[in-house]
Amino acid sequence: MGLKTRLSDIFNRYGFTKQAFSLCYESVLLHDARLCFQAGCTGALLNVVLFLCATQFGILSSGKYVYLASCIVYAAVAFAVKHAALRNMVRIQYTLLAGIYIEGILASAAYADSVSVIFPVMLAAAPQLLTERFWRMIVVTYACCLLHILVAFHTKAPTLAWFDTIHIAVFSVSGFCAHYFVSRLRIKTLLTGLQRDTLIRRLRLAHRDLKRRAEHDGLTGLLTRNALVRRLKPVLAGERAFLLGIMDIDDFKGINDTFGHSAGDVVLRRMGAVLQEQLGDTDMASRIGGDEFVFVIRGTVGKEFAESLLPRICAAFVTYEDVPCPISVSIGFAAFPNDGAEFEVLYKEADKALYHAKRQGKRQCAFYGELPEPCPAP
Repeated sequence: MGLKTRLSDIFNRYGFTKQAFSLCYESVLLHDARLCFQAGCTGALLNVVLFLCATQFGILSSGKYVYLASCIVYAAVAFAVKHAALRNMVRIQYTLLAGIYIEGILASAAYADSVSVIFPVMLAAAPQLLTERFWRMIVVTYACCLLHILVAFHTKAPTLAWFDTIHIAVFSVSGFCAHYFVSRLRIKTLLTGLQRDTLIRRLRLAHRDLKRRAEHDGLTGLLTRNALVRRLKPVLAGERAFLLGIMDIDDFKGINDTFGHSAGDVVLRRMGAVLQEQLGDTDMASRIGGDEFVFVIRGTVGKEFAESLLPRICAAFVTYEDVPCPISVSIGFAAFPNDGAEFEVLYKEADKALYHAKRQGKRQCAFYGELPEPCPAP
């Protein structure tokens, strides 16, 4: 066997298979734009060399147009990858695979006694394309293999047809198995993701609930003392005037003794709701313990609003088991920044004003700046 015949046989048996397998493996499986571009350029260059060998030296002269067609296909793939930047990877995969199928069919037509190149192409493309576009891939593969078989019979090479018949059976079984297991894996991954998202959502809700419980009184829904102090810090750092008020329910012990502690809880909830309604969203209210409430009235009209607040709160009507519970409160006020610039100072001065109001009788309010000297101690 001469050198020319030996080279022809080597190129005939391994040339197309190696190109198809390497190009499919590097570009389809790796999803790498740079490798896909390099593979396309390499395939085009290799086919140019084979075409020149077939034209100039007579090696594989019957397949020179196959090399030319393959060169165009690979160059087109490289150009598409270069300019599309893999924005549509699936479409480029199909373009690449279609070119390899066409090359395999043309190779079978040129060399009727060669081995089918469809099977290694299937092995390279199946792991990715079968799981991504399963049914479309099955239809395309069956159609291309049928065309390949027709070409094989037309060229009087039934061996190729038997090769593809066996290969497509193997491809179908392996493809369905891969699709089944990958689908199971995806469903499991999806369920795991849903469980994780549900757990994260529950943890966030629990964290939000714990934060709300830490910042709000469980009975009235008002702020706790610590939450009020924390929210007052930026207000104290500013220059805008406000009033700090301390409200105490008159004779709250008598309500508990007369109607029971359950009635006292009803009164506290009602007072918290009324106080929040009267203050609105811009002001802050807190229950710091027992029947004592602390609130903030912002703005320059704070004193006028504070004086009208007492009768509106006392007008609240509370019933417990169809029995009316009389409500009376006393309030002491301290002004920022005139009476103090810190919460503890303002709280102490408002407490003194509250003590003075209680000494005057029920349903009274007093302002620390208007207290007589010396100021009575609570």
